[in-house]
Amino acid sequence: MSSSRMLPVPDALVGERVDAALARMLGLSRSRCAELCAAGLVLINAVSADKSARLGADDVIEVTIPEPENKPAPATDMDPGGRAPPFWVTSRQRGIALPATAPPNARASSTAWTSEPPGQ
Repeated sequence: MSSSRMLPVPDALVGERVDAALARMLGLSRSRCAELCAAGLVLINAVSADKSARLGADDVIEVTIPEPENKPAPATDMDPGGRAPPFWVTSRQRGIALPATAPPNARASSTAWTSEPPGQ
């Protein structure tokens, strides 16, 4: 589902290019605003607008922003689902953390963890 907005042109943006004005009003990149113009999703006074058109004092901009495509997150080596494993901290002062999947006899050092018994 896409969202549509009708925006009156503020006095400070009169004479600006459509893509630059939209970028400032919506917080989008100027190139993203230019893409919206090229796709015909930006109207000025109900007429399709080119990205380089200049805005007038009484203009009303209508912009339709499509929903982003849902792309699955890339999987990592840590977890088949692409999520990092949970960690728990063993020493607050040193900030050493072990993965929750570590064996119960795991010991932590400042650089690694091992499951060997102490003293070996």
